[in-house]
Amino acid sequence: METETYLVREFVLADLEQLYDLYDSLKSDDISGIEPLCDNRTEEARLLDAYITNIYPLFEYGYWAVMSKEHQRIIGKIGFANRELDGIIYTEMGYMIHREFQQKGYGTEICRNLIAKAYELFGIIRLYCFIPVTNHVSCCFAEKLGFRTDKVPTVIMDN
Repeated sequence: METETYLVREFVLADLEQLYDLYDSLKSDDISGIEPLCDNRTEEARLLDAYITNIYPLFEYGYWAVMSKEHQRIIGKIGFANRELDGIIYTEMGYMIHREFQQKGYGTEICRNLIAKAYELFGIIRLYCFIPVTNHVSCCFAEKLGFRTDKVPTVIMDN
């Protein structure tokens, strides 16, 4: 996915340091509910390589790098994952934007474009965001995108 402002693409191993920078830029409240990166960069590189090798080809979607064309760097991470709860598989949308680039419309533009393409590209008809209730900023952002609260901490959107 590409606009004049950004490019959304699969991660590559060379992105590892920028991925750490992205996570390091966020407060713990911003990423509550998101699995942290490993402290050991070698182990994280192994996990990223396995993700690239297995997830993208298997599901045709996953989490992607958001590249700012102007800044020529990763400013976010966005995508879809399958989450099983009580024997039911849900398609979850996740997002994070580097603190330096928050409140500038990047997240809204990127997420709205991805939501619009969810059905067209992947046949996804219902999206969920599983957000801890303590992450008020993310809950409000999801509602701004059109998700509605179902039961805490889940917000859902029908395409």
